[in-house]
Amino acid sequence: MSLWDDVKERFSYGVRGSKRAISIAKEKAQDLGEKSVIHLELTQLRQDLDKTYKQLGKTVKSILMDQGRGSVSLKTAELKDLWTLIEDIEGNITIKEEHLNSDEKNDKMS
Repeated sequence: MSLWDDVKERFSYGVRGSKRAISIAKEKAQDLGEKSVIHLELTQLRQDLDKTYKQLGKTVKSILMDQGRGSVSLKTAELKDLWTLIEDIEGNITIKEEHLNSDEKNDKMS
């Protein structure tokens, strides 16, 4: 093998290694971006859940104290929509957390 062939072969090997490293870095950056978006979505969902619970509490107080009713239940008209919203938000949080957890498990296996 000539010196020139040896130089070309080593250069080619280096280029393949660089392409592979760039590809891996690109995948990791994309994965990190997706996880960051999910974390932001989770933060927003948790804030929405907190606000909805506060609204639920205010509504219960209003029903019991301001309107003078003796009790409330999930059948109380003013509470049905809030409770449905709470269940929806909690379901979305669970889905997002499961997605993150499955990604973390897959990362550990790789």
